[in-house]
Amino acid sequence: LVRDGHRDTQLGWPRTEIAYRPGTRHPERAVVHLDAPPSGSSGHGSKPLELHVETLTSSPLAVGAGYPPADDWQHGTWRGRGWSERRVYDLSDPSAHPLAAYGVTDHAARFTLEGR
Repeated sequence: LVRDGHRDTQLGWPRTEIAYRPGTRHPERAVVHLDAPPSGSSGHGSKPLELHVETLTSSPLAVGAGYPPADDWQHGTWRGRGWSERRVYDLSDPSAHPLAAYGVTDHAARFTLEGR
């Protein structure tokens, strides 16, 4: 817990519960359980905190962004002077991009702590 004018407080180690889309590694939502801060340090008393996470969208970096295991293009691949290319990917069909499941995916999410 970091607050202006107060000493930083270690909240302990987070524990997570992640709900995945059935049959995938795609997280749909999560709850991060945080240990309660010491009594009196934040006004929370001994109540543990729960950080709720809702995945809004995602972008598999192995599809068009140049990260492995992409099979069409990767960073550092020389294609010749003046080379350029444009591709369009339909991300609504995961079976069209099977390698994406084995690469890094960026997620944008909404985080809620105590209703805020």
